[in-house]
Amino acid sequence: MIHKYLLPFIAMVLIGLSPSASAEDIDERNSADPNGHVHVSNTAGTVTVIGWGEDEIEVTGTLGEGTRGLEFERKGRHTTIKVLYQRGSHRSGSSHLVVHVPENSELSVNGVATDIEVTGVLGVQRLETISGEITAETFASDLEAKSVSGDMVIHGHGYESLLTVSTVSGDTEISGVAGELETTTVSGDVEIEAGKITRARLRTTAGDVEISGDLVSGGRIDCESINGEITVNLTDGANLDVDIETFNGDIENCFGEKVERKSRYGPGRLLRFSRGDGDRTVRLKSLNGEIEICAES
Repeated sequence: MIHKYLLPFIAMVLIGLSPSASAEDIDERNSADPNGHVHVSNTAGTVTVIGWGEDEIEVTGTLGEGTRGLEFERKGRHTTIKVLYQRGSHRSGSSHLVVHVPENSELSVNGVATDIEVTGVLGVQRLETISGEITAETFASDLEAKSVSGDMVIHGHGYESLLTVSTVSGDTEISGVAGELETTTVSGDVEIEAGKITRARLRTTAGDVEISGDLVSGGRIDCESINGEITVNLTDGANLDVDIETFNGDIENCFGEKVERKSRYGPGRLLRFSRGDGDRTVRLKSLNGEIEICAES
């Protein structure tokens, strides 16, 4: 039987454990420069950013356990939105922010255990998290996305821009992009379905890399791997200058070109050929991974 003097204490504990007691709803608005810079920071939880046609920024959602409020401040062209934590709190509570920004804003978002999603933002984007996932939509402005263990999904609309993606163990899916691409991964797989490619620089340690698209005149693809497989599928096989090299991995191609050994007695394989004026360059190199190159026509 519970002693009557313990009942008030137990009630206080139960209130402290209640989800409604540890979460705070937020609904705030502030004016914004239509072409300004917006920085969002949330250590744990989610950040969803949506571009809209208003010259205002709206922040809704909930603040999690251990937080002490939301910094929402504009200074000229710059607006900062940051989840603030109580001193000594271990930042264990998850906060969930939904942020509407002017569609032409330049955006930066950073977090730790934070999932990031961005849609409808036309300006430059810089997105960074450690263990969270990143889902983003890109248009004609540059986008940089970094994650350590989280997966990434990037979708473009055929506009030329610079896309830079870096991950350690997360998988990456990229589609609908055009222009210049840079990807770096350690063990995560990278799959790219692009439009017109002007330049692609792809690096992997153990993850597989697959890229398909239309390499434009004067364009170039460079890919290096240690243990991961490399697959290149082009829409057009004309006017190519191809240089492929492996140490232990096999080389496959649909052009009918012969793969040669680097040495009569040692390991290593080479595939080098040129078609037409050779103004579209493909350079692929792997230590142990297999390399495959093909074209639809």
